Amino acid sequence: MMNPMKMSDCPRFDKCSAPICPLDSDWRLRVYRKGEPICFYLLEYVKPDAKAQFQGSIGVPIYEAIQTSIDAMSHRYAPLCRALERAKRTGSRMEIPVAANGRAGTRRSALPGA
Repeated sequence: MMNPMKMSDCPRFDKCSAPICPLDSDWRLRVYRKGEPICFYLLEYVKPDAKAQFQGSIGVPIYEAIQTSIDAMSHRYAPLCRALERAKRTGSRMEIPVAANGRAGTRRSALPGA
């Protein structure tokens, strides 16, 4: 199933320089080399409780787009796969809305050991 989102729908589109984007329908035509930037949301997807983080932050469409392509991306790009394995061991950097006290704003999710 094709994801209806376009790369330009990503909240980080204007500042992103990652060559592999889960919202790019032609990602298989791209090249990824060790050390190049990695999509913020790919890195967040592999973390514990990622779906809840996406739901609490930007919603699930990007999560679902990643879900359909991450296995193929990991098999195609070994350096990307290794970076995603390292990312699994770190805390989320995704900001989620603060609503518990009724005040507007965002906070970063808790980092392990913090």
